[in-house]
Amino acid sequence: LVDVARPSRWSTLRLFSAPAGAPRARRPTDVLQLVLTVVALGALAAAAGEDDPSVVERSLTQLLIAAADIVRPVFEVAIDVGRVWVLVLVVMAVVRRHWGLLRDMTGAVALTVTAALVIARVRTGEWPDLGVALGSDGPVPFPALGLALQLALVSVAGPHLSRPFRYLGRWLCAVSLVAFVSLAIATPVAAVGGFALGLAVAASVHLLVGSPGGRVSPAEVAFGLADLRLDARPVGPVELRDGVGLIAAQDRSGRSLQVKFYGRDAWDGQLIATVWRFVFYRDHNPTLALTRQQQVEHEALLMLLAERRDAPVTPVVASGPSSSGDALLVVRHPGTTFADAGSRAALDAALLDAALLDSAWAGLARLHEAGVVHGRIVPSALAVTDDGQVLYTGFSSAQTALDPELVLVDRAQLIVASAATAGADRAVDAALRHLGPDGLGAASAYLQPAALAGELRRALDRRDLDIDALRTLAVTAAGIEQPDLPRLRRVTWGTVAMGVLLFVAGYALVTSLVEIGFDTIADALSQAAWPIVIVAFALGQLPRFANAVALTGASPTPLPYARVVALQFALCFTNLAVPSTAGRVAVNIRFFQRAGVKAKPATAIGLIDGVSGFICQIALIGSILLFGLGTLEFGLPDDLDLDGMKRLVIVLGLVLLIVVAVFAIVPKLRNRVIEWVRPALAPLDVLRH
Repeated sequence: LVDVARPSRWSTLRLFSAPAGAPRARRPTDVLQLVLTVVALGALAAAAGEDDPSVVERSLTQLLIAAADIVRPVFEVAIDVGRVWVLVLVVMAVVRRHWGLLRDMTGAVALTVTAALVIARVRTGEWPDLGVALGSDGPVPFPALGLALQLALVSVAGPHLSRPFRYLGRWLCAVSLVAFVSLAIATPVAAVGGFALGLAVAASVHLLVGSPGGRVSPAEVAFGLADLRLDARPVGPVELRDGVGLIAAQDRSGRSLQVKFYGRDAWDGQLIATVWRFVFYRDHNPTLALTRQQQVEHEALLMLLAERRDAPVTPVVASGPSSSGDALLVVRHPGTTFADAGSRAALDAALLDAALLDSAWAGLARLHEAGVVHGRIVPSALAVTDDGQVLYTGFSSAQTALDPELVLVDRAQLIVASAATAGADRAVDAALRHLGPDGLGAASAYLQPAALAGELRRALDRRDLDIDALRTLAVTAAGIEQPDLPRLRRVTWGTVAMGVLLFVAGYALVTSLVEIGFDTIADALSQAAWPIVIVAFALGQLPRFANAVALTGASPTPLPYARVVALQFALCFTNLAVPSTAGRVAVNIRFFQRAGVKAKPATAIGLIDGVSGFICQIALIGSILLFGLGTLEFGLPDDLDLDGMKRLVIVLGLVLLIVVAVFAIVPKLRNRVIEWVRPALAPLDVLRH
């Protein structure tokens, strides 16, 4: 047991959040930061101009200089403090023997100076004077090298620092950015360019060598448990998963506990990383919790609700924040999980017994009866007690809404988790016993990669199981036809047709550009104000993000926002070759089918999206006419055959009346049509909200 005395409040204010030599990882947030900063740097370099700053830059600089006359000494001190802070980081890295951090900072300096010199050379055709670029007399050339160096070093050291000092460095860099412009050291474009260069270099270094994740120590966990008034101590090492620390603990009575520790210093647990996983990963928490306390409260609430309604879950012991700003969730230790099957012979032998899989299915049924869907049933979320009962844990993605689609996703995930542990045959047999042929057939439609968490896909790979083969096995056991989810791994007539459509769309795009004239486009852009072009281009993309929000709301299945945004950009390309509404409906149907939604509901979702967009366009035209913002003239050709049109309308009306009469008179036909249409009407329920 780790038993440490609580230090004083000030002694817990540590500089580094991770010890020297702590494990490192490459994170997707660094990829996002690098891409955005490189794009911004290129746009700023194009907007910087050859010699003199633009009118907008001069006006902004004069405004800041006039406003800074009173606080000029403050800005001068702020720049000096920022440089001193960088020096402190270098000295402390040497004193505390963080040789890896010192290496990273040295590489960042070399990369920043090289990149700044190359950018200046490309822009002006000559190498800049390094002394002038680092000077304070200004204006320094684009990008501002001094600001870029400060930000690069602070950002490279950021994941190594505790949260207060990490935030201190960020604020000093932000103040230095304003000071560089206010003191006329750099133009606004040069200063922002230096800021972007520093962030790009830091992201590059983190991608090359990795960065620590703010791994907490057992002593910090012990302090947090004491703040929750638990007489318990951690045992064993701390495991870090997505910025959340997992550690076993034990109270004075010998009861085993598991602590989920949301550390304030955990780099992956910060808001930007949380937003990244929320946007890009389907298996992440469907409700975006902005604070660590909200995250533990959400999980604790769902587990307590399920436990109170007699669902088999690991009991919650305590949850809440610690005095140092961390958040903890303490539950009874789940013990052995399905994820341990490959390393523990006892569990592997137990899983050969169908009773254990029956316990898992019975527990899932009780969980759904309690009004809770788990959302992320993976092998590590299925714990096995000593008496052979399966308990559910890991409720970070749970919800209280019992949407039928989410229930089927839960069942499909349990089939996959069972197959990855006990084998496909035993998993399908257990599902058939508890769901019946109809239930297994409905769940088999969600045996798709899009419905599975990353841990499930990796578990299938380790077991050498194919998800398509598992779905075929389930469909065969249920005695139904294969769900209408065509595979994309083989060449079919559909893929050939898709290739033809892509060729037609590309040809239409190139032809339209040629008709406009590439020289015309080049002349227009050469005379354009680049800041306005950049802003206009950014504003032009906003409808894609708004449409993605609307389509996400129409979907009965949770979807990652970023993928729906990518769908909207794909639709822009498709609209070049096919009519707008038809193209949206067709692509939406295919997209939702790959997400596990059946063909009929997918069709309805596409129609909702297409028709609602058409209604919005009509409303926009109507409002323009109503407020006198434009005019619209309607005219009919002189040779229009009005009598023929009247006869056509009458014939169509008679046909419609005959069809309605047939359906009203023949109940068998009416019931068959209603049975076919009813699944497609389910998504229309979203129109009531």
